[in-house]
Amino acid sequence: MLRSGISAALARQRYHIMPIEPLSYASPPVESARARHNRIYTALLIALTLFCAMGMTSLFFLSRVATMSPESRWPIDMVIGIYALLVAAMITTLILRGVAPRAGRVATMSLNIVLLFLFPFGTALAIYGLLKVDKGEALAGT
Repeated sequence: MLRSGISAALARQRYHIMPIEPLSYASPPVESARARHNRIYTALLIALTLFCAMGMTSLFFLSRVATMSPESRWPIDMVIGIYALLVAAMITTLILRGVAPRAGRVATMSLNIVLLFLFPFGTALAIYGLLKVDKGEALAGT
């Protein structure tokens, strides 16, 4: 008796919590080409940042192997430092792109120039970024 009373009360309240609305069969809004390029660039930059961080971490553990001589350790530590600077620049650019778009455009352009030397994936991302990302906004922002 109590159970049927509770279920009847819930059945009455169900339509007050979330009314049934008809489905909209309209097509979704079309994303602009500029927004699509920015979204793709950001996703690829996140992926490249993660891969650089994983490479830096694996090099760090490789350089700490007991059988490695100290003469062989310093070049690996130098590469780890370079990757650490690249990862820091990528994270800074990602944050600026989300928080301050105007400063993010400058950081993106600077990072793309630096990424030209990170062959092959950084070079490909840099060329894509230089050619496609933030192009229409530069004219509107000035």
